[in-house]
Amino acid sequence: MTVSSAQLPVTKTATIAVRGHTFSLLHHRAAYWQEARTLLVADLHLGKADALRGLGAALPAAAILDSQLRQLDAAIAAADVARVLILGDLLHAPIGTTPDVIDRVAAWRQRHASLCVSLVPGNHDRCITDAAHAWRIDLLEATHREGPFVFSHYPDLVEGAFVWAGHLHPAVSLRAGADRLKLPCFHVGPDVAVLPAFSRFTAGGPVRCSAGERVFVIADAHVRELAAKL
Repeated sequence: MTVSSAQLPVTKTATIAVRGHTFSLLHHRAAYWQEARTLLVADLHLGKADALRGLGAALPAAAILDSQLRQLDAAIAAADVARVLILGDLLHAPIGTTPDVIDRVAAWRQRHASLCVSLVPGNHDRCITDAAHAWRIDLLEATHREGPFVFSHYPDLVEGAFVWAGHLHPAVSLRAGADRLKLPCFHVGPDVAVLPAFSRFTAGGPVRCSAGERVFVIADAHVRELAAKL
């Protein structure tokens, strides 16, 4: 999807009602479920830089991981969070789950020892068991139900439920004259909402909208709903 930047009204925050519950869409690439005091994140891809370094890429892997953990700290601090629910792809690949990654995330987890952290595994979460144990993360079923919601990595329709998911890394391309910019976004439909990739070190997939769907882009620490009919 490509739209003009002039079609973006400025809004500091975005709050939506879904099935009688309230969700805040945060510029940290996360959603906060107010009634359950739960932070929803998807597609962290921890260890991706380490995996690429293992293949010969010269990347500052430790700095990239620390930046992701600071981003998660900021999201937790932005709301009254009691639980973090990860909708898949916490890890990137087994080759990237190095001892340094395990230790750095374990230190982060210790700083948030009072939080409950749970994971709905995604397609990248191979060999997750050891890391989950080291980080005290509860592993859930692939389609985890709570109240009127299903939490899953994949944005598949589930009869009788509203689905929160990740996997697609939704993004929108903005244009202003000859300039173009790709921004992560929340893609919210009548029955499924897809979170942006929490990792900034990922490619974004273009959003395609149908009637009744809403798109909220993240830019300059703002969440802005697209005004255009797409």
